[in-house]
Formats: sequence, structure tokens, C-alpha cells
Amino acid sequence: MIVSLYDMVKNNIYRIFSIIFLFIISYVLVNFYRPFKASNTFNDFGIADSGSGMISLIIVYLAVSKTKSTYTESKNLAIVIFLLYFIQEVLSYFFKSIGTYDFKDIVYYVLGFIIIYYFDVKGRKKYEDLNI
Repeated sequence: MIVSLYDMVKNNIYRIFSIIFLFIISYVLVNFYRPFKASNTFNDFGIADSGSGMISLIIVYLAVSKTKSTYTESKNLAIVIFLLYFIQEVLSYFFKSIGTYDFKDIVYYVLGFIIIYYFDVKGRKKYEDLNI
């Protein structure tokens, strides 16, 4: 079955706008809020440094997941994406060339996984429905 680009966009318009909106929030966090926070001394609980990582985890999930997948498929995909982010962060502790280790990143990845679970995975059908 060949699906046109129009049908694909029409069926996924909510996801597309969510990804664009989250990308804009991440852009603002990195390019405007982070320098503002660095020039002023206040505690933002790591949002300036780790918030964009949490948002990118959600963006990747929305971009990769199917709209008509079951609860188990969505849950497994969310776990795999979380584990990839988690493993990258743990490896950056041992290998500095991978990135900068920050425990707050792991906390925000867990928060991103919880957001994915409650706003998307939890509402999926529990069992395979062939009439999707």
C-alpha cells in the first residue's frame, strides 16, 4: 500500500507540530536561556544544562514511534531510546571523547521517559488489534 506524503502529514499532524514545538523550546533553552542562566547566579535545578537532553529524548521518540502501535511496542521503543541515552551518558563518564558526564542528564532522561510513558505509552491499546 502506497501512502502519499499528504496522507502521511494529515495523519501525523499532531506529532509534527509537537516535534516542531519541542524543537523550538530546546533551541530557546540552549541559545537564550542557558547563556542567561550562566550570566546570572540562580538555581534552576539543571534545566539550562540538561533540559534540552530531556526534550531531545521526547523528540526522538515522537519521530521514531508509529501512531498505531500497541502498548507493548511503544513501551519497548521508549525503553530502548531511554537506554541508548543512558548508556551514552554512562560511557561519557569513562571516555571523555564521547561527551561530558553529568548526573543531572540521567535524572532528566528518566523524567523524559516518564513524560513519554504517561502522555503516550499509557494510552495505547494493551493487546494487538488487527483492525487498527
